[in-house]
Amino acid sequence: MGGDKQPRASNKFLRKLNRFSFRFIDGKINFHTRYNSAYTDAELLNSLIYLSIRNRYPESGCKRLRKISNKDIPDADTFYGRIKKKGMQEVIDEFMNIQKDIVVKIRKKIRNKRIIAFIDEHEIPWYGDPNPYVMGTNNFNGTTLCFKYITINALVNSHRICLFALPVTPFSRKDKLVDELVSVAKKWFKIGLILFDRGFSKDSKILKVIEKHGLKYLAPMEKRDRIKRIANFGDGVNPFYHTNYEFGKEKARVNLFFVWNEKYEKEKWKRYHDGSRTLFRIK
Repeated sequence: MGGDKQPRASNKFLRKLNRFSFRFIDGKINFHTRYNSAYTDAELLNSLIYLSIRNRYPESGCKRLRKISNKDIPDADTFYGRIKKKGMQEVIDEFMNIQKDIVVKIRKKIRNKRIIAFIDEHEIPWYGDPNPYVMGTNNFNGTTLCFKYITINALVNSHRICLFALPVTPFSRKDKLVDELVSVAKKWFKIGLILFDRGFSKDSKILKVIEKHGLKYLAPMEKRDRIKRIANFGDGVNPFYHTNYEFGKEKARVNLFFVWNEKYEKEKWKRYHDGSRTLFRIK
């Protein structure tokens, strides 16, 4: 009995998420079907939603959806054929139109309040032939290739909502991508704070971009030798707060917050170690 509860709860959640997603995108994605097409836009859309939620490729995902739904679901070749009829600009335009509807709903919910936004990178493993958008990675078994994209998300009532996404290529400049993400999000919302992970905070160019937009930010920071010395000897307001730390080619100035951890007693800088979140900075 216990083993059946999780799948049932999961399927119920997926059905609810499917209905919620379908409401926003129904009729807004053109699959270029004709009057004599074997599958309707709705059937192709259901397949797309399922593949997205389950993070599956059409080869296995379409077969699985046909099995569990007992409905007429297109096979992988048909699905790929329809997707290939769409141009890049068409996909972007449809995405932005859908986002506008979502944003309108969110803005009514938060009533012009400032949001917390966070920027993150994501990877999807790729097992096919190389192409211009494929990047190298060590994060997956069975492949060293992936598609990578960067997103800016809003935290609304404890829910994470993606506002905008951009592909990352081997020639992308991360600071330029961050600039575009923030510019788009600012058109829709007032941003009170931006959160980063360690991969972004070590790039002074990215922090300068956020400063250009006049926004506050918070991120974990690497424990470099200079940081260890500051933690050991202290030169700030108090042992936990240090101002005007300058680093990087862009000479970004940040304020450091040290996170206390009583587990370590010998070297003082280790007392500020807190798993992957060693040090934080805010500006």
